[in-house]
Formats: sequence, structure tokens, C-alpha cells
Amino acid sequence: MARTTMSFMMLMISGSLFAAVGAPCRSQAGCAKSEQCILEFNQGYCASFGCSEKNACAPDAKCMSVEGENFNVCLKQCIKNSDCRSGYSCHSGGVCLALDA
Repeated sequence: MARTTMSFMMLMISGSLFAAVGAPCRSQAGCAKSEQCILEFNQGYCASFGCSEKNACAPDAKCMSVEGENFNVCLKQCIKNSDCRSGYSCHSGGVCLALDA
């Protein structure tokens, strides 16, 4: 029983090490399994594609439709600039995007 509990705790700890939406990445391996690394963003950006009312984003992310494209993407949700990582700011849509975006 103790071994099972310890294994479960290790799984929970290791699972929390995966990057969250909006985290920097250099490759797909730097993001959670359900996310993709957008290398075109400054220092990479973990994002989840295909969100909708039925396929919600993680609690700290917001579903946004991409202008001129036919898909939605989960981006890091924010209220103020300090909610975003270095090199990013909180845009009017309530998501963190690169300062030069």
C-alpha cells in the first residue's frame, strides 16, 4: 500500500513539471502532451489548439480564434502585464502575447 501511494505521489509530482500554456519551449518536448510548441513566438510558446465550448482550455488559459484563420487556440490568460512572462504583455483580449506582436 505504501509503495502504491508513493508511486502515485511521484506521478503527481512529475506530471506537474510539464509546462503550462504560455510557457517558453524549444521543441514539442518542452510542452505538455496536449500542447504544441509555437516556435515563431519569442522563446517559443506552449499552446493548445482546437479549443471550443465543448473542448475548454486549462483554467489559466483562454480560447481565442485566430484572425484570418479557421481555428482556435488556448493562450495564457492574463489581467495585467505582470501575469505574463518576460518579453510578453497582457493584450486587450486578455491573453499574453509577445511585446512586438
